[in-house]
Amino acid sequence: MKANAYGHGIERVWSALGATDGFAMLNLEEAITLRERGWKGPILMLEGFFHAQDLEAYDTYRLTPASTVTGS
Repeated sequence: MKANAYGHGIERVWSALGATDGFAMLNLEEAITLRERGWKGPILMLEGFFHAQDLEAYDTYRLTPASTVTGS
């Protein structure tokens, strides 16, 4: 889910999507909003983290950073 649920507002659409297995997010604040609204399933953060302080939020809110391996 990205761009504030494509402009519809994450708070308005997340419960309608509650039967899904998990969410993939771009925005840390939106992922935190999902947790605060009660989502307990997996949340994959597609862009990983950018700042060291984000790691605490990833742990607190049980967010999974994506990882990319380049080269051989």
